[in-house]
Amino acid sequence: MNPGSRPRATEWAIRRASDLGLLAAATGAVLTIRHGLLLSPTLGRQGLGLSVRLDPLTIVMLCMVSLLAALIVRYSLNYLAGDDRQGVFLGRLAVTIAAVEVLVVSGNLVLLVGAWVATSLFLYRLLLFYDERPGAQVAGRKRFIATRIGDACLIAAATLLYVQLGTGDLEQIFTALEAADPVRWSLEATGMAALGIALAGALMAAQFPTHGWLVEVMETPTPVSTLLHAGILNAGPFLVARFTFVVDGSTLAQSFLIVVGGFTVLFSSTTLLTQTAIKKALGYSSAAHMGFMLMVCGFGVYPAARPSASHPRQHRHRCGLLRRLCPALGHQPVARTGTPGDQGAARPGARADYRPGEPIRRPPLRAPKECRPPVPDRDSGGAGRC
Repeated sequence: MNPGSRPRATEWAIRRASDLGLLAAATGAVLTIRHGLLLSPTLGRQGLGLSVRLDPLTIVMLCMVSLLAALIVRYSLNYLAGDDRQGVFLGRLAVTIAAVEVLVVSGNLVLLVGAWVATSLFLYRLLLFYDERPGAQVAGRKRFIATRIGDACLIAAATLLYVQLGTGDLEQIFTALEAADPVRWSLEATGMAALGIALAGALMAAQFPTHGWLVEVMETPTPVSTLLHAGILNAGPFLVARFTFVVDGSTLAQSFLIVVGGFTVLFSSTTLLTQTAIKKALGYSSAAHMGFMLMVCGFGVYPAARPSASHPRQHRHRCGLLRRLCPALGHQPVARTGTPGDQGAARPGARADYRPGEPIRRPPLRAPKECRPPVPDRDSGGAGRC
């Protein structure tokens, strides 16, 4: 998919798709407010297949993802204008956003697992948009390994749930687990499924010790970083919040979320204060916020997590705080070359020795010049003026 530097048809299609996503999210919100939980029939056999689920958690996440997607799409159209691979980028961005939205509205284990795997694979292709750069290769490889382990954990958890409960429909699973005694099955197959879900969520949310790829994502276009930090990372806490009845029945899974999430909060919040590059500092900030949300899920306080509402607002406030209190961490405002994501080259006339993350050297403030002795002014009666 490479129709040229100005792919008109691709631009029109992705713009209309983002508008359609906003309309679908608004329509789903109205229907959910009026009718409550909405479930579609399952298209499949033996409880496995494709189905859509609309509930308050789905609607909040869907509205956030749709709005974020519309903003990122419009920003990308100008950000990569004139780039020979703009069509490739827009195509990868579109399928990644579509996979995230399908994940949010999934009502069956098959659709949810498929959308989860597709999201991680498409994001991997976005991270390697500049695949000739060593930094992108290292970050992409780390991300690929971590998410493949997470995919295996989620597939194993889904398999255990289906084998034990005999259905892949999420509503039937939640109803069966809510009616059962958690003490009776917390150490059995359902408890192991809860641990697999917790592991998958932690790996998707870049928790310690698999957080390294998040702070090394420096070679990707800015729209990818925005989608990653404000959108896709929330899939980890969303997965845990979606399987509330499963995680609540496993003390081991809850303890894992508390320990890993809490340590990531402490580690990332402390480390970001030592960073001189703003992108790395914000990467640690995102990991800390994800850790906090997973930790409160481990405590069972799911309303305090609200992955679609709390993280973007808190992350935006922290970004503003860093830019105000640490102006030396900002990038030098020089004119960049036309290559998106280029952090080093500059146009003629800019500083040639500038490196990303280098503190800005501002000239010292000078005291105002003293006023000279007054000069007599005939018009003012000889009072004089400076």
